[in-house]
Amino acid sequence: MPSMADITVKASDGTTDVLYVARTPSAGNGVPAIWSYDSTVAPGFRREFRVTSSDSKDGKQRVIRGTYRFPQVVTDTTTSTSSVWRYGEATCEFKYPKDMSQSAINELSAQMPNLVASALIKSVIASGYAPT
Repeated sequence: MPSMADITVKASDGTTDVLYVARTPSAGNGVPAIWSYDSTVAPGFRREFRVTSSDSKDGKQRVIRGTYRFPQVVTDTTTSTSSVWRYGEATCEFKYPKDMSQSAINELSAQMPNLVASALIKSVIASGYAPT
């Protein structure tokens, strides 16, 4: 089982590090591990990443779910009050049979996230359109 730790990723410029601070480790099946990007003081304005893991309903698979919330914070120019205007959200889910070989699981866990991190898929997400 992995140990809870901070996660550093690159910002959209490809050089700036963005630190997601480990907030809460998972307490077991179905309970999320939680990270947040603490660029703002107000907790409600923070980007948040959660990961849960559990068995499938029939008990034959492991299911890992990730959810990401990215608030767009706006400041009223008259009152200087900041608020969350809307959220961008992303989800992912991995399922694999409990009897799948470890080498196959290793490839799944490497290749799928690398596909999402590819320039083409980043472009798809940024533009809002699938390749044509």
